[in-house]
Amino acid sequence: MKKADSDKLIAENKALKKRIKELERFLSNKKTGGIPFSPEYIYRTLFRLSPNSIIVSRLEDGKIYDVSDNFCKRSGFSRKETIGKTATQLKLLLKGDREKFIKILLTKGRYHNLEVTRRLKDGTMLTCLESGELVTIGDERYLVLIVTDITALKRAQAALIEERNLSDTIINSLPGLFFILDEEFRFLRWNDNLPKISGYSAKELQRMTCLDFHHEEDRSFMANEIKKTFLAGEKQLEADIVMKDGSVKTFFFTARLFNYQNKTCSVGTGIDITEQKRIENQLKSHVESLEDANIALRVLMNQKINDQKDFEEKLQVNVNDLVLPYLQKLKRAGLDDRNKNYLAVLERNLRDILSPFMKNFQDAHKNFTPQEIQIIDLIKQGKKTKEIAAMLDASVKTIETHRNNIRKKLDLIKAKVNLRSHILSLK
Repeated sequence: MKKADSDKLIAENKALKKRIKELERFLSNKKTGGIPFSPEYIYRTLFRLSPNSIIVSRLEDGKIYDVSDNFCKRSGFSRKETIGKTATQLKLLLKGDREKFIKILLTKGRYHNLEVTRRLKDGTMLTCLESGELVTIGDERYLVLIVTDITALKRAQAALIEERNLSDTIINSLPGLFFILDEEFRFLRWNDNLPKISGYSAKELQRMTCLDFHHEEDRSFMANEIKKTFLAGEKQLEADIVMKDGSVKTFFFTARLFNYQNKTCSVGTGIDITEQKRIENQLKSHVESLEDANIALRVLMNQKINDQKDFEEKLQVNVNDLVLPYLQKLKRAGLDDRNKNYLAVLERNLRDILSPFMKNFQDAHKNFTPQEIQIIDLIKQGKKTKEIAAMLDASVKTIETHRNNIRKKLDLIKAKVNLRSHILSLK
């Protein structure tokens, strides 16, 4: 029932009770203002002041004998339109209602607060509570009906039921946990997921507090965290929850203060993040493993660089100490020009092997053939085509073909660039 309707009904009942007490006080005196109060006057006063709709009709033919002022006000019918008519003629009753209620009256003599449907003058249908009693006056039997309109109350009840069903549907549709705790951490309400996930029955949850879901050593900490919700108004935290079967799951909780059943309560939701935390821990472990592997790889790379450096230094020492001295002796051995050229090329190549140029060049240009690498080295030394041909026992045309291939691989076919200058510019 809406608060306004409820307040109005309470006010009307208070006014009626007050009027009855006044009448009782007046009746206790023999005279009031010199005018005696007759039973009929009292009856009419009470009849008119009643906050309910009252109808008096003859049992025999159903004709209405009298109605209260409230009936006229609520039904839309005037007293003149009503007196002498039947409820059927006025279309106040649904079909079969009169016969049904007369049968009860003839059997029991009365009925109390039966829920009925009544029609107003404008056709509006109301839900009412109706009480009836059979009264005999003289030789006539009369039916006295007291009708209370509860349409607003029924609508309010229906709206509350609909609202409750909606809230239940929403709460039970949540993907995680929903619960309401009082200040003693007891469960006042929860969704279907709480017993389903935890394994506890509804009866068990009624006897539990939320601290029962935590390990003994964690309960003091959790109690302080929940108290913070009541102090700050809201709270978020991650916590491990122990299920009835002893398994442990991790939930992310969000809680907020709420007034429920006239109590300050904490409304909370919980999302299961157990799998998410497991994946996070695995990723963390993988990251740590990768970091360890990277450290080991860096150590190996540094070791390789150091080993290569040692090798190059040893090679340099060996060539300088064991090879080049003999080349110097060959130069003084009186070789002809051709062999001197061979010896010069050999010495030059040995020095290039020990220098970074040829190594870097070969690494950067792996598409060159060994013959082309040899010609590139001779061009770098300043040898002409004829000299190269003579040194390699090849024709000048063959050397020119190799030179063209080298220019092509270096993208110098249409470039006006000296081949030797370009080779010397390479690093």
